[in-house]
Amino acid sequence: MRKFVLVALLVFILTTCSVFATEQQRTKSITVNPIGWLFGAYNAEFNFSVTPCLSIPVSVMHWSLDSDSGINEWDFDMNAIGLGLKYYFAKKAVEGWYLGAVLSFNNVSVELETEDWLTSEVLTGKSSSTVVGYGALIGLQSIWDSGFTLDFGLGIKAVSIPSMKVEATGAGITQTEEYEGESFNMPIIKLAVGYAF
Repeated sequence: MRKFVLVALLVFILTTCSVFATEQQRTKSITVNPIGWLFGAYNAEFNFSVTPCLSIPVSVMHWSLDSDSGINEWDFDMNAIGLGLKYYFAKKAVEGWYLGAVLSFNNVSVELETEDWLTSEVLTGKSSSTVVGYGALIGLQSIWDSGFTLDFGLGIKAVSIPSMKVEATGAGITQTEEYEGESFNMPIIKLAVGYAF
């Protein structure tokens, strides 16, 4: 409930910022994905124009996920930084229809807590890896007179997660668990709100 109130407050504040409205074209925007916040994925993107038809978005993200399979309890944490390039068809960078490319560098850490089936001792371990993802999307970034920004996009991203071995230790016992890596394509569904200036 607290996350919902935070998201609602953020949207309210961004939609009522008309005091900063100007008639000139905005060349920068800051956006966040409030829906991701509801699921523990916190992110922000700063997008700035470099020419009338090109902009460079820079993004950061933190995401945590817990998985309990009965015997093993996995905790995944991901910190990411992204860099992209957007081409705006109307030659009004940071506003209108665009075609974009994205590249992300993700640090994924895995923490394992498991129980030794013979001694019932709790064993813990940690491992981390760097994951690179790349993709493309098409979208529309709308900017109201007040500066409120809505960015919606759809695309596809290729991700490859390497396998990771986690050595869990405790009470003189060592147990090795392996998280099998995988490569997959995932959809990009972008819905972000923010402010353009």
